[in-house]
Amino acid sequence: MKGRYVVMVNTPIHVKQRGQKCTYLAQHSPFLNSIEKFWPKVNLNARRGKLIEKYQLIPSITEAASKRNT
Repeated sequence: MKGRYVVMVNTPIHVKQRGQKCTYLAQHSPFLNSIEKFWPKVNLNARRGKLIEKYQLIPSITEAASKRNT
């Protein structure tokens, strides 16, 4: 595996073996995973609208996606 990387996120069961170097990412790293910025906006929209019916969820997600750059 020389020259290759294995990315492990929050997995303490994995340990250093066979002379390989393990580097762990922070448990919460939104700068590495842009979806972590998106879902809070979806949740906020859902809470504001107080979704009662499941059919209201798709429009809420669509609205949040259209606002993702703001």
